[in-house]
Amino acid sequence: MTETTWFYELKGERRGPVSEAQVEALVDAGVIDAHTRVWSELLDSWTPVFKTDLRGFLSGPIGAPPLDQSDAPPEDRGEGQTRWPSHRREPSTGAAPGAPGAPGASQDQSAPLSDMATAAMGEVWEGEVWEGEALAGGESDVAYVKQHFMRLEPSRYVTYLFFVPQILLSGLLGFASLTAETVLTRAHFYDLWMSDGMIAVTSLLFFGGMIAFLTFVYRAAQNAGVLSRTKFKPAPWACVGWYFVPVLNLWMPLKTMLAIAAVSDRWHRAPFKIWQWWLLVLGSGVVSLTATLMVESRVHLFGSFNGTLVFFAISLLAEAAAIGCAMEMMKAVNRMQSRHRDEILETRGIG
Repeated sequence: MTETTWFYELKGERRGPVSEAQVEALVDAGVIDAHTRVWSELLDSWTPVFKTDLRGFLSGPIGAPPLDQSDAPPEDRGEGQTRWPSHRREPSTGAAPGAPGAPGASQDQSAPLSDMATAAMGEVWEGEVWEGEALAGGESDVAYVKQHFMRLEPSRYVTYLFFVPQILLSGLLGFASLTAETVLTRAHFYDLWMSDGMIAVTSLLFFGGMIAFLTFVYRAAQNAGVLSRTKFKPAPWACVGWYFVPVLNLWMPLKTMLAIAAVSDRWHRAPFKIWQWWLLVLGSGVVSLTATLMVESRVHLFGSFNGTLVFFAISLLAEAAAIGCAMEMMKAVNRMQSRHRDEILETRGIG
């Protein structure tokens, strides 16, 4: 017996055909709800899901239908037109943020200073389905992804060219200093690290690596918009800009990368590697700065200057670990976006 195929309405457009298994996935993802109108050969006209055999896929109360729902079939309202959704669907009411009756709607449109980051960045949506995401579609979704998706491998590999030498320098010097037998040898390694030549080399590697890394972040944010078929927030320039804003750069880069990961992975999981990367970056930065100030001030740790030099050696190893974790994080984001892109292309836009 041939399985029944279904068509459904999304933002005034007819989508499909899809199987019942795909309908169930779309219901779980929030793309289809109880009042979404569907059609199959078993029906005489477009009918809300809760009035069809698909109602078994629904969970929770049905609720009231949207006020702007029309009785006209989707094809009478401009079938095939590409429309860019500008808002996320609210899980409980279907209302866009800020619309009358939407949860959290407010008559006061002015943002307090404490919300400066949110106002400049836009809302970061983590772990939620965005309305209009490329979980369903057709040829237009495939063509759009093919045209606008940017491969991340070039910027990732260029970043590696700068990051790997930094790992080798700080890792080897830190290990050699940590295993040195005398305080005089450790002091020699510290002087070598702080020499003009070494500072010039590490500065070149650092700035070159940061330019390549931020290029990767910018392209990953662009891809997030392509994969979700929305105007991704934060904007790609904001994802890069937060690294240069004092105080806010202590957490906003993490938040933007989590937002990119949530959209890049169709199951909306934020990988542990992103948290690990950012905690190591902050931790190694604090340890490195503290160790350098202690050595320059001749502070005695654990009762001797040798203890301070050991602490500095540990800071070099922590720096190498943070850079290595950044490389792993980039690899994870690259893999998530490439896998999501391939799924869209292979299934003709149905994720």
